[in-house]
Amino acid sequence: MTRLLLAALIAFCAGSVISADYLRVQRPVTLKDGPAGSAPILDRLGEGALLELLSDAQQNGYYYARDPISGFEGWVYRTFVRRLPGALPGPEPGAASAPPGGGGGDDEGESVWARFDSDFIQKHFSNDLAFSSVTFDEQWRAGPRHAMSATKISCSGTDGEIHVGAYERYIAFGATEKPFSRLSNQSTIAWGLVAEPPNATNDEWNTLKALEGTRITFTGYMRVWNEGHFDDEKAQKPDGSSNPNHLVEVHPAWHMESTDEGSEDYDFPPTAPMDRYAGYGMTKASSIFAAQSTGTWPRAYVSNGQLYVFLSKESNFYQLPVRILSIQATSDGLILTADVCRFVGCADNQYAHRNLRLVTRTDSQGGQPFTEGEMTELLGVFSVHLGRAKQLAAPAASAAEAMFVGSALEFYVFSRATNKAVKSSKCVPE
Repeated sequence: MTRLLLAALIAFCAGSVISADYLRVQRPVTLKDGPAGSAPILDRLGEGALLELLSDAQQNGYYYARDPISGFEGWVYRTFVRRLPGALPGPEPGAASAPPGGGGGDDEGESVWARFDSDFIQKHFSNDLAFSSVTFDEQWRAGPRHAMSATKISCSGTDGEIHVGAYERYIAFGATEKPFSRLSNQSTIAWGLVAEPPNATNDEWNTLKALEGTRITFTGYMRVWNEGHFDDEKAQKPDGSSNPNHLVEVHPAWHMESTDEGSEDYDFPPTAPMDRYAGYGMTKASSIFAAQSTGTWPRAYVSNGQLYVFLSKESNFYQLPVRILSIQATSDGLILTADVCRFVGCADNQYAHRNLRLVTRTDSQGGQPFTEGEMTELLGVFSVHLGRAKQLAAPAASAAEAMFVGSALEFYVFSRATNKAVKSSKCVPE
């Protein structure tokens, strides 16, 4: 109602609808609910997105415009866009806007359409639990350990993990699985996959470094998420990379097996409580659930057998206050459903999201089994299950027809949270 009244006021002040002009986004920006930096965010727009200009009048340096993809009308700051004459053309390939509430909280977030191979999905996401194995051969690299502080709470990148990365040509996927993952408008040769053993020690890092160049298999959770790791490299590094462009991770990776001479067969501690680590709380997670409540993210469609998923850029570790509704034990792990509370302890029975799917290993319970009705805080990572997304999106054949695939969103639980959630990468507690 507020936007309708505002639009009417703009039309009255302008006197008439403007001549046909449109805006092109020059760098990532947000579409806001008012002409001010503090106004609520309606939409996130990537570079190249096109907007229909709705009024000649500017207010506080903001244009009033409509995003033809999402249909949202709002305000965009003039220095992030370029005004062009003529009727609005069709959207450029790969240009997309994020749904309301998505993104990491600033104008630097980027949302993408990503495509995934059907045979890759069938092999690694055919089961209800996205637990699978990936083999790297020859040219892979283990990056430095993300060392946790021994004296203070860590957050953001200091999570004790090791990035183990390989380019696509050195991943033992079947010929029909490649390319297994890409941006819809990108064919970069630096694309690959990363395995991430968590809670790693220096000894484990030394073991991985010693195995570089061998054939190695990681088993773990096949995670699909957009942290923005898709423009880190313009070309393949001659000696490999621990963090190639990617949207798919084996994260967490809980088992490693090297089959070359001097082989190693090793179980990482994947779900041990991260005693000195704190994830982002509802200050950041609420934007994800807002997009879920409006049915706008994630979206997907299927074209020529390939799955296309719209992914907004988001942060990594979160910890969610939940009320556990149900627990299903499987041969490989646990599947839980839970209501996500707005506040720790589910104060006043206020919920941000109902019936979120949680998956985990059985040993993530740390000797204290989860129980139905339990209220707790869970530390983990979000992911999109590609198998379910493909099933739900099957009737849609283009971005214009893309379907909401909300039930494909799931949360992998590392453990119960042991520290107070934070609201920023500076570890400021909520």
